[in-house]
Parts: sequence; structure tokens; C-alpha cells
Amino acid sequence: MRHSLPSELAVVLLVSVILLSAGGVRSAGSNEFVKPPTGISEEIWSYFIPRDNPLTPAKVELGRQLFFDQRLSVDNSVSCATCHDPRFAFADGKKTAVGIGGRRGARNTPSVLNAMFNSTLFWDGRAESLESQTHEPLINPDEMGNASHEQSSTGSQLFRSTPLSSEKSFGGPVNVDSLGKAIAAYGTNTRIGKRTVDRFFGRQQKRFERSGTTSLTLFRTKARCSVCHN
Repeated sequence: MRHSLPSELAVVLLVSVILLSAGGVRSAGSNEFVKPPTGISEEIWSYFIPRDNPLTPAKVELGRQLFFDQRLSVDNSVSCATCHDPRFAFADGKKTAVGIGGRRGARNTPSVLNAMFNSTLFWDGRAESLESQTHEPLINPDEMGNASHEQSSTGSQLFRSTPLSSEKSFGGPVNVDSLGKAIAAYGTNTRIGKRTVDRFFGRQQKRFERSGTTSLTLFRTKARCSVCHN
């Protein structure tokens, strides 16, 4: 089930309504916009965009290239997309994740779709943001297998070989923080708005509540479907 937003959000939303007069979210010091998906208001969207990692199309594109770059792994065989495959809704359809050398992890791969709205990440909730979440697979021996974050951040030549370099996007040198922010920017952009099921529930909500439909009740309570499918 979704956690309620903090009370301070009311003030944030009020300010956002005043500031966000143009379509989309504008990054600090930039005229570039990344628009929220259909069904998600600009106020809510802007609330979840980290202030220290504003979105720009250039940064999202750099993150996309890094997301599919196998050179981030120690043997150039695994990328983020190996486990978070767009063909499988950014999961992999396997019982457990598979990393370098065919090594199997202990858990299956969750989708990153709409992960920007999660209060915690990983199955045990040990990461609090997409930026911090991106760091761990880089040095996990069963995933990308790098000996250090420094090794992973210098392993990918995309930072230097593309016009969308780290220096251009972040104004600083290549390091694991800029790498994580770029990938997180792409992860933030892998989102979906109002889907068929959302529209269906929106139209049928009162009818469901009146009839006490067993399936919807189970979905929200005993079956615990809404814990993951919120």
C-alpha cells in the first residue's frame, strides 16, 4: 500500500503550482524540460525529482547510454539492462538475477518502472534513492563484479567518448556519484502514467465499493497484491 506523503508536501505543492507555469520540470540553470507522464501531475512529479539531480534531456540520454553499457562490468559482459531489460518491463523474467560469469544472485530482479516513487529500494529497503541504489551492483561480485567504484566509473569510456560527457552534464570529473546520477536520471525517466487498470479502477471504484467485490478486496488486503502493485 502507498505511504501517505508528509504534511510538508502541502506547502511544497502550493509553491510548485506557482513555479511550474510551463509544461514539465525545469532543471536548475537550464532551459530544458522533462515532462511528467500522463496521469502524474507536475506538482507530484517535481516533488520526487531530487534537488541535487535535476533532470535534463542530455543527462537522461547519458544515463540511457550508461544503462546499456556492458563496460561498466569487470568483464564487459553485463549492463544494468542485462537484469532490467525493457523487453520484460525492466525486469528479466528469471527466478534470480544472473551477473558476470553466469553467477546467480539470491533474489529476483524487480522492475525499475516508477521506482522513483518508492520510499526505499532493493527488496530489503537498504537504499533510499535511485542514485544510491545504482552504486551497489557495480561492486557486487555476483552482478558487475568491480573491485571498487573507481574501477567501474573509469571502465566506461562513454563519459569521455560521447558529447554527452560527464563534464558537460555535471560540470565535474568522472566519478561514481556522477555515474550514479546519470543512470538514476534515466531510471527516473523509465516511468508509466495512467494505465488501463488505473482508468478501469477510476471508473469502477464506487461500484466495487458498493458491491464489496471479493477480488478487489483480496487484492488490497489478504492477498497483499497491492504491497508490490501499488
